[in-house]
Amino acid sequence: MKKRDLIAYNNKLEELLRQRGNGQVRKTTYFILLNPNLVPSDNVSDSEAKELLADIIKYLADNIGLVITFNKTGHGFTSDFILKIKIRYAIEKGSGRRRKDGTYPEEGGSIHAHVVVYIEHLSNITITYERLYELLSPEFRASFGKNGFISKPRLIQADMTEEYMTKSVTYRNGYKWETINE
Repeated sequence: MKKRDLIAYNNKLEELLRQRGNGQVRKTTYFILLNPNLVPSDNVSDSEAKELLADIIKYLADNIGLVITFNKTGHGFTSDFILKIKIRYAIEKGSGRRRKDGTYPEEGGSIHAHVVVYIEHLSNITITYERLYELLSPEFRASFGKNGFISKPRLIQADMTEEYMTKSVTYRNGYKWETINE
């Protein structure tokens, strides 16, 4: 067998191993909703609330390793197991609760953020809600003076949230996702 044929055969075997799960790159996407639960008496402008919420998301991006749990022993937050992390978010002001007559209030709803965490990895991972809550609750209290709403991270299809956001009144005519690359 020639060296060229041996290399090709070896590459084919490695590809078969990857297809069976050993060394396979996995792409996991989580959705998280963050809401500071602001009311008009909180005296925080919409633009200020958006800036504070963006700072909380950037804090999450800087500390993302603290909320990821590795479900395989011996695995950890290193480049051997985590290949790439990308965090995208869109901050919007909701339309508020629909009234019985079908109309919406003029002042609208609350400022909130849709956060999507894309992780390429070679392990079995989970974003743990308890760790996420412990990480972000002090940031909400420091920024807004009270706890905000932090949803449980949900596994989603990568494009699901972006499709949802295009239905939003705020983003219907072109929405903007901010991206934080790790």
